[in-house]
Amino acid sequence: MKSKITAILLLLVCSAAVAGEGTSQTPLPEPKELTSVEELIREIDRQMTFETRRLHARMVIIDEDGRREKWFRVFARGADDALIQFYKPARDKGTKMLRLGKQLWIYLPRTEKVIKIAGHLLRQSLMGSDFSYEDMTENRELLDDYDGQLLKPKTIDGEECYVVELQERKRGMSYPKRKLWISKRHLLPLREERYAKSGRLLKVVEFKKIERFENRWYPTLFVMRDALRRDSHTEMWFDKIEFKIELPNKVFDRRNLRRESRF
Repeated sequence: MKSKITAILLLLVCSAAVAGEGTSQTPLPEPKELTSVEELIREIDRQMTFETRRLHARMVIIDEDGRREKWFRVFARGADDALIQFYKPARDKGTKMLRLGKQLWIYLPRTEKVIKIAGHLLRQSLMGSDFSYEDMTENRELLDDYDGQLLKPKTIDGEECYVVELQERKRGMSYPKRKLWISKRHLLPLREERYAKSGRLLKVVEFKKIERFENRWYPTLFVMRDALRRDSHTEMWFDKIEFKIELPNKVFDRRNLRRESRF
């Protein structure tokens, strides 16, 4: 009898704990139907961009050479400042990438050298992945750089989506044209196609595993395909994300690239 009572009490405690987790955040308001492309893009920018962010992530590269995983931490602030620290596998441990504005420095611990990358070189593949250096480190708002128009709505995997086509507002963008399929439920992209000025498809991105972080929804899995590479795609898994955190200035100090650092 005693064991039965104990089991019932444990069940009640567990049920209360689960209920507590589900009600710990205030429910977000139901998204309203949007008819203005500017309003829609502004909502995407609100959720996808940030003042500061810290995350633990892993990148899974799948191509003709097989499957490779790379584990790293990211510290980012504003539109273009970001530090990436790799810690797994052993051959990548200690590799750092620091982007400040339009320039990026890579520290290679094996040679103890710092290499500078700028301009069109930011569009090169990052460590053999389908992501470019720019894809990984940029945090710009779409509304600053693109004009958009609404196309006919479509459905992706059972989700009703707005469809938006973006055209660059100023010359020199990495992707002069972009096309987004945006969930009406979360007001976040589920799929994006990125094009060259000629109209050639360059990249396809899928946004998956959308989770809530306070007052925003955010994807925790990005799948990138480079249309210029055959039989290749890269998965970016975010295992832990923190927004609006204090980041000391030393995080983005070039002098710390060669030093052992933990922030």
